[in-house]
Formats: sequence, structure tokens, C-alpha cells
Amino acid sequence: HMLPLVWDCLLQEIKNETSCYLRIPNELFYFNPHNPRNYLGKNLIKHALLRLLSLRAIRSITHFSHIQHCRFFIGALGTGCMTYQDIDCGLRAIQKRIGPEDHVEVLLHPGQSNSTEHYWDRLPELQRYYYGQNRKKEKILACNPGVKALLTQINHDGNQ
Repeated sequence: HMLPLVWDCLLQEIKNETSCYLRIPNELFYFNPHNPRNYLGKNLIKHALLRLLSLRAIRSITHFSHIQHCRFFIGALGTGCMTYQDIDCGLRAIQKRIGPEDHVEVLLHPGQSNSTEHYWDRLPELQRYYYGQNRKKEKILACNPGVKALLTQINHDGNQ
């Protein structure tokens, strides 16, 4: 939905709604030394593109008071292999900027397919991603009490 053509169509559809929430993946850059592969390749490119598109999107909704969005987002840099350290580093990158009314959205991909789902037979290039162990790890991460504690702390403290 961040592509300009799609975004502009979406805005036309929701501009007269009474309230609306949109995900805008405006992720600040952070570096996680424990997961350096996130910075070599497509995640870094995705992060840069989403950042540019997000800034455009935010500018386009500033005069719509009924459209809400999270000010902070974590998940593009670690797409497909998010770790506790990624979330922690992402939160540290925003800790000085977050206010009491701000929202942080953390994106995980906790679903995992298996070989009995024949849908992916038609898309072999995606099998590795959807069958991969990283999806299982993200499911475990989503249920990790330590992650909940990190998010609760940033939510209550505002700036840790």
C-alpha cells in the first residue's frame, strides 16, 4: 500500500471516513551487531525504499486529523529473521524521540507453512521463505515475555 499509485487511491477511499488507522512503515535505521546479515542485501534496500515512501505518505496525511498511524515502526530491517536484539536495537534508536502519545508498531512474521500446503508448489522461489525456520523463530519471539517487557517499558517510560 506504500506505492504512490496505491497510496493515492487508498487516500481517496478513506478521506471521508470518520476514523482510520494506517500502517506506515517509517522505520528509523538501527544497527544490530548480532544480526549483520540484515544489512547485506534486500532488507536494507527495502528499508530505504519504505523510508522514502513513508515520509511521502506522512506528508500526504498531515491535514487529515481522522487518519492515525504509528510514529515508529520496527520490522523492515529484520524482515524474515527478526530477533530480540533487533527489537531492542530498534527501540534504542527511537528512545529519545518517543513521546507519551506515540505508538510503536513491531512487525513479525510468525506464520509458517509446511510441505502439506500445496499452494507453495506453484511458487518454489518462495518455499524457502515460508517453510523456513526463521518464521518459526519469529513465532517464538512474538510470544517471548522479554519482548513484551521491552515494549511495556518503552510504553511507560517514553524514553527508557
